[in-house]
Amino acid sequence: YMPRPLDDIVRDIEIIKDQTNMNNFHFTDSNLLIGNKRSYQLFEKLKYLEIDWGCSSDMQFMTPDSIVAAAESGCDFISMGVESLNTENLAYCNKSFNDPERVKDIIRTCKNQEISLYINVIFGFDFDTTENAMETVEKLIGYKAHAVHFHVLDPTIGTPLYSELKTQNRLLGKTETGLTIFQPKNMDYNDIHNLVYEANKRFYSDDSIVLRVPKDRQDIMALNRQFQKNTQKAPNTQW
Repeated sequence: YMPRPLDDIVRDIEIIKDQTNMNNFHFTDSNLLIGNKRSYQLFEKLKYLEIDWGCSSDMQFMTPDSIVAAAESGCDFISMGVESLNTENLAYCNKSFNDPERVKDIIRTCKNQEISLYINVIFGFDFDTTENAMETVEKLIGYKAHAVHFHVLDPTIGTPLYSELKTQNRLLGKTETGLTIFQPKNMDYNDIHNLVYEANKRFYSDDSIVLRVPKDRQDIMALNRQFQKNTQKAPNTQW
């Protein structure tokens, strides 16, 4: 793709601020924290706009330097894709560069910079079991992660994973919401949905929230309480 000129980005933000009084922005570029010259030039320009902004980021780009530079330019929210804390799963989906050992340090750095970090984890890979998935939940609680979204693995047409499952006759259809139903290796498909429910129930339990959320971060507390409310309903496991 062709990156937009940085001055054009700044101009658009200034126009939006002027016309709407909006001061909170979200960048959809998941490479924003890649840490190259262009990223740091953008962060320098954003400083003078005095805005709050957030973005999504691949975990591999979340270095201490890039996090600090982003925070100094107004970043207060990052949604980070971890996918799994299981190294076998990461190798399976060609994401060995996502080192699970770095997650705790990334969480700490974001907290020190007052960035709300939202972590995304997927269940349903071939090396997932109920036991090691719940161990992941406990690790994230112990790391005092601000918020986590637990996802059901959804193989997409055209991806190597989808092709592999098709070759192995493990594709079973579609849910009413369009998710691909497949046969996991170590559990039933319904078990993944139940696992996500149990993971949310544990992660957003009262004792977990009290342990993870700083008393002076009412914004994060409110977010956790909302997630707690939204994840109380048991999943529909009749496919």
